[in-house]
Amino acid sequence: MPSNLTRILTDVENQLGWVPTGKNIHHARALAHHIVTQAMKRQGISEDDLELTVAYCRRKRLPIDSPLQLLPLVTKAREAAPDIIKPHNLDVETTAAITWEHSHLDPDSLYWIGRLTRSVGPARADTLTEWHQAGRGENT
Repeated sequence: MPSNLTRILTDVENQLGWVPTGKNIHHARALAHHIVTQAMKRQGISEDDLELTVAYCRRKRLPIDSPLQLLPLVTKAREAAPDIIKPHNLDVETTAAITWEHSHLDPDSLYWIGRLTRSVGPARADTLTEWHQAGRGENT
């Protein structure tokens, strides 16, 4: 299984436009991995910060020609973090909400299960927020 940083660099390549150059593309990717890892250590940047920065760049539609271009954007991504919801965490939270509704069946449960199941993209985050605001998921 590839490391988290390898997956992040793949996202940079597939979603932000970075193209590894050189005769051996695998060597170029490995070199970028090494350089980014060393730069992250020097600057105290975590993989979570880098993942957040990729999401920030994707949302702002910033073209990235090199993974090193992400590092100066980490501060801006951290500032914008409340506006960026990681898809993985959103999926986990939504699944937990649906599971909660299944285990606490009441007259509103079918309504919320339907909404949480059908919502996708940004609407999923909005639906989850509404679900919490309706007082659902709390231990009562």
